[in-house]
Amino acid sequence: MKFKFGNVIKDDLVNIETPFLVEEDFLTEDLFQLQYKDGLLGLDVGWYNKEFGDCFTISIIENFDWDTPLYSIDVFDKSLLRQSFLVALNIFYGYIEK
Repeated sequence: MKFKFGNVIKDDLVNIETPFLVEEDFLTEDLFQLQYKDGLLGLDVGWYNKEFGDCFTISIIENFDWDTPLYSIDVFDKSLLRQSFLVALNIFYGYIEK
């Protein structure tokens, strides 16, 4: 996948264009990071064990403030990861184009 803005810092998602087929044993909190302006704005995808179930979390972070993301969504169904990622990516681009 090509990105209009930003630099890919980490990409362990294999290929978000196709169904996600990685074994859960290999999932970590750091799966994907796209940064813009030296990390002042970032899009992050991670795998988290939350009290209500394991999920992917997609977040948009500004000024390295991980405690207060500009946007965050938990994705419990792997089949929704690509769609959720594209929604977050459009929101990320919206912050850049302001």
